[in-house]
Amino acid sequence: MRRRACAAVAAIAGMAIAASAGAADAVSASHDDHDHDAARITDARAHDPAVQDRRRATLAQAEAALARGDTERALDAFERAAQMLHAPDTEMGLVRSYLQAGQYRRALAFCAHTAGAHLEAAPAAALYAWLLRAGAQQAYAQRVLDDAARRAPADAIVAATRAAFAAPLPRADAALLDLPHRMAPLPTGATIDAGARVVASGVLLPGGRAVLVPALGTLAPAATLWIRDGLGRSRRAHADARGAIAGTLLLVIDDADRDANAAPADAAALPAARDPYAGSPGYVVDYAAGDAAASQWPWLHAGFFAAPAGPATAAAPAAPAARDPASRPLGFAAGSTRAGGVVFDGAGRWAGLVVAGGDAAQPARFMPASALRSAWADAPSTLGESAPARAGADEIYERALRSTVQVIVR
Repeated sequence: MRRRACAAVAAIAGMAIAASAGAADAVSASHDDHDHDAARITDARAHDPAVQDRRRATLAQAEAALARGDTERALDAFERAAQMLHAPDTEMGLVRSYLQAGQYRRALAFCAHTAGAHLEAAPAAALYAWLLRAGAQQAYAQRVLDDAARRAPADAIVAATRAAFAAPLPRADAALLDLPHRMAPLPTGATIDAGARVVASGVLLPGGRAVLVPALGTLAPAATLWIRDGLGRSRRAHADARGAIAGTLLLVIDDADRDANAAPADAAALPAARDPYAGSPGYVVDYAAGDAAASQWPWLHAGFFAAPAGPATAAAPAAPAARDPASRPLGFAAGSTRAGGVVFDGAGRWAGLVVAGGDAAQPARFMPASALRSAWADAPSTLGESAPARAGADEIYERALRSTVQVIVR
């Protein structure tokens, strides 16, 4: 609740920021349609062709910079466009730029302003609902989306968002990837082959040279692999030759991509010094899998850790997914029925990997970081310990944008 209150205060503060954000002309037709919405605002500049031409050109520059991953230039261009007209397409561009720079809390606060100040732009409310749900605020996200549907029952973006929300792990595709409301980062870095698909989620280990993922049949040593973080940055990787250990596989980032598309040193997850105790708060971060390899933002799920299961007995034999004695029940829904979610403790430290997704018949289980520490003691990225600290859900999500990745295979 305290974090939500902080987000609300930040949203109010966001209203004092000069009206911001952007849409492109390079991508242009999608933005031209929003000039009419912008003109509804009492602003004489909306009827000045010269101003609007400059605005569209500036938005095109902003979108081009964002597509290159140059968030600093994108933000500068969107802010210049915002000075030409107070319009929702510009502000949605700013929201996406904040997110692609890894600033989830700033993006969420400013999107609250955009959705509230521009009730005429239903996609802004849909984008706000998407960000809320991504950060584990499902109930409030649904309320925002329902309100938008009542105001604009025929809006295609609201309808597409409602359809996506029907899945435990929504995917942004089709119209949800259009500008200016795009509900995913723009892809940058290594080019991913056509026909590749997202098969799992993984965690970037300290050192930024390797990623730990659940062991899957699709991740054979000969497979062509990529990893991509929540900021849209892609890098090529290959499976470690030792094969699966403790239900996990190590992916080593290719040398050529370590320099060109390297993540910052602080992007890696900091492992917990000890396993989480029963009843303590925890989080899982997961990406939606699918036949397409489109960039996506991850989803955060919150709950409380279950107690480790006792030894199996004749009366209570171990379930198939629980036969590895090192794994333990998660205790809350992880959003997916497959392996691959990245587990964090209440302080935002990496606590393990989901190795069996939960469903009606079998609760989710995860392999604690302690078991993985010993399994990968000689891995290219050795695991260390981090100092205890408390973290809110929005802060954990912000860290996860950099430290958790889509695992993509051809």
